[in-house]
Amino acid sequence: MSKRLFVWISLLLVAILVLASCGSDQTNTGTTTPSGTTSSQSSTTPISTKTTEVTSTPDERYGGTLKILTRYHPASDPGWPADVATMANAVYYITFMYAEPLVYLSRTQEIECWLAESYTVDYSATSPSVTFNLRQGVKFHDGTDFNAEAVKFHFEKVMESKYSNTLKWKSVDVIDNYTVRLNLTEYTNTFWCDISHTSCFIVSPTPYKEKGLDYVREHPCGTGPFIMTDFKKDESGTFERNPNYWQPGKPYLDKIIFEVVPDLVTQQMSMQSGNAHVMLLQDGKEMREMAQLGFNVIRYPAGCVTIMPDTTNPNSVFANLKVREAVDCALDRQAGAATLGYGYDQPSSQLAPIGDSSYVSSIPDVNYDPDKARQLLADAGYPNGIDTTIYTWYIDINYALMIQEQLEKVGIRAQVENLETVLFFDKWQNGWSDGLLVVSQGFNPNFAYSIKLLFPPDGSMNKSMYMSEEMLDLLDRCVKATDFQEQVKLNQELVKMIYDEKLAITFLSTGKGFVLSPKVQGTDFLWGAERLNSWRPADTYLSK
Repeated sequence: MSKRLFVWISLLLVAILVLASCGSDQTNTGTTTPSGTTSSQSSTTPISTKTTEVTSTPDERYGGTLKILTRYHPASDPGWPADVATMANAVYYITFMYAEPLVYLSRTQEIECWLAESYTVDYSATSPSVTFNLRQGVKFHDGTDFNAEAVKFHFEKVMESKYSNTLKWKSVDVIDNYTVRLNLTEYTNTFWCDISHTSCFIVSPTPYKEKGLDYVREHPCGTGPFIMTDFKKDESGTFERNPNYWQPGKPYLDKIIFEVVPDLVTQQMSMQSGNAHVMLLQDGKEMREMAQLGFNVIRYPAGCVTIMPDTTNPNSVFANLKVREAVDCALDRQAGAATLGYGYDQPSSQLAPIGDSSYVSSIPDVNYDPDKARQLLADAGYPNGIDTTIYTWYIDINYALMIQEQLEKVGIRAQVENLETVLFFDKWQNGWSDGLLVVSQGFNPNFAYSIKLLFPPDGSMNKSMYMSEEMLDLLDRCVKATDFQEQVKLNQELVKMIYDEKLAITFLSTGKGFVLSPKVQGTDFLWGAERLNSWRPADTYLSK
């Protein structure tokens, strides 16, 4: 599967508000927001239901094995972060255990220095760059030093992979043993999204140089709090405590086990028996059931169910705006949320998540008007309706079947193809012909950054979506904005333009989530800008 696949979301996608004046330098340490930013954006904290607080004394936090269940089969070995292709392989969560970035980006748009102690930004148009002063005394799992040469090696390898988050990276310079400069072709407000992506979690260059990439893929070697001791593809992964971790007294757990359990009933039984402690990425039905059983549930409105018409093919029936508008009017979003959301999905007709700064309040969440849908089809030259195909996969099949039922009521007769994961990603990445792709996608507060990653021409997905020159120009202005309010304004214009053209039709604003045993503390799931991916394994413990 391609390295550049991006998933559910988001779930692979991050945001930052970089608002400093051009031509100036800025040095930052600790936890900061870039110069000129504001944190006045709508709340983006997770929505928690039935959270049980458990207090423990410091000594009680140590020891124990945390078992995490996932239904997603790893599509690749986890040892090389730049290979992390899609959340469908659950490797994102594993990466947080064994490797770490120079900086983290929080969901509140703060830059948290991590393996870097500070950074300086050159915003000039002639020589834009970011210089990082690295933390000293940090060791990789193989005992070698974390230093500037290791960072340079890793970044250059990620750049060679043509990963989309490095497209504006020009070169990497080692200034001294603990100072490294990343030279850019241009500085945009998406930089901190890029640098904090899991592909930029640093691993030791020594195994790569001595034994090659295939070995590295099977033997992760980062600076993280846990060391992988066993990995069985499609089955499980075992990670044991790093005794030489650079943060004093951490991690608390002795061991973390990831186990692939595709059957949700089996997952639930394992949680109820106490054999497992966390269920990753659950849908509304499962979250409600487990909350009723006394488990903690964390839900985050990070994305939406999208209907993607083929608009690049001029012969496609969906090249006609009236047909796309008919699809939009045929959708009973309230019924969808009530039937499939179980209280965790919300009706929405735009891509920006509800509550984010890019969300446009003037866009109606519900446009349901079946009579208007039939008239639009007639006006488009299809008084007897149309026949088409809906492409989807197992994650979104229930949404696709409901959409199929609603479209049929207005004369849009769609056959649903529930594709195997590999075949689905092939269409999502390479395009589909004269049909609709139904897929959940994640969008973050820096909406333009999400579009750059997920949509053509720069993004790796949604290849059958047409992007006009006007839209591409607006997208470019969005990512170059250096004033927060201007960035928000432009992002909202982009959301509105996509909505008006019905290039991506939103069905629901969705919320996947996590189910946790009340014993599990300190995970801080969803704390980072990567949302569904981020957590703090070093701080996690099991209450006694």
